[in-house]
Amino acid sequence: MAASKFLLFTVFVLDLIAFGLAVAAERRRNIVSIIITSLYSKFKYMGITLPLSFSLCAYLCFFA
Repeated sequence: MAASKFLLFTVFVLDLIAFGLAVAAERRRNIVSIIITSLYSKFKYMGITLPLSFSLCAYLCFFA
């Protein structure tokens, strides 16, 4: 019984971490896109290093 509660708690914490990383990745992606687009109107550069790493970490935490 205690092991199942611990497992549920662990899964809940990992889901919260995944949600936080996904939100951070989306916010970061939008900010970088707006700044770069306003500087270079012809080129749309999306900063993929940090948002992509946040998204991958969220994916791994969600399916752990």
